[in-house]
Amino acid sequence: MRPLVLAFPLATALASGCTPDRCKVGNDELSMVVRAVDILPEEGEEVRVGVDFATGDRARLPIPWRICDGDRVLINGQEAREAQQEDRTEYARTLDGEEGDVVTVELERAGEDVVVASVQRPPRFTMLTPEPGASISRSEELVLTWEPPNEGGELQIEVQEELGGGRCIVSEDPTHDYKGVGGIRVDDTGMWTIPAGTLTNDGDLRCDARYVVSRFSRGDYPAELAPGGFVEAQVLRIVLFESTP
Repeated sequence: MRPLVLAFPLATALASGCTPDRCKVGNDELSMVVRAVDILPEEGEEVRVGVDFATGDRARLPIPWRICDGDRVLINGQEAREAQQEDRTEYARTLDGEEGDVVTVELERAGEDVVVASVQRPPRFTMLTPEPGASISRSEELVLTWEPPNEGGELQIEVQEELGGGRCIVSEDPTHDYKGVGGIRVDDTGMWTIPAGTLTNDGDLRCDARYVVSRFSRGDYPAELAPGGFVEAQVLRIVLFESTP
């Protein structure tokens, strides 16, 4: 848990990000994070794009920043929707999955050059095994398969619990720490084996969980902005399952 004293400078920082002075901040003082996540809901493939800005060191105590009157954030040429999140102001759009393989973000401000960032979406893929809703024994080997592979690339595999406070399933092997933040990265060959006994718990509990499998790609970060941000696209697939003894 963070020390309580951090709550006071954080509150001050958040407030200062909403004063008129933010309009005097130059582009060279702003950092930007772009995340484009390709998902597959029941309605069909879509890409959810979110953009946020900050001043200050993002690794320490960044100050969230939002645009001023007359400024615009465009995503693939369309004005983004502003949404206030708990810790930042986000500019977002949901794109159709067929709306092009490149995501482009533009920041337009009075008196400043237009900032442009773009990222190529990673190749899409389909999970083959395990099947959605399968009961998977922790005491047996599991082979994850997907297609097509992306030779030379990496895939991220993470296990998340649906309920239970996150302690029903435990992974303690550093080479197979699927419960760690972000899980693990593996070669994107179309197949990955999880050895028997890699996932455990303290008893014989049955747990609802999911495999979150992702591909990533990075775009070029705009040179005119302050360092600390990034431009990233992700193809994400989720497989729900029941973990059994």
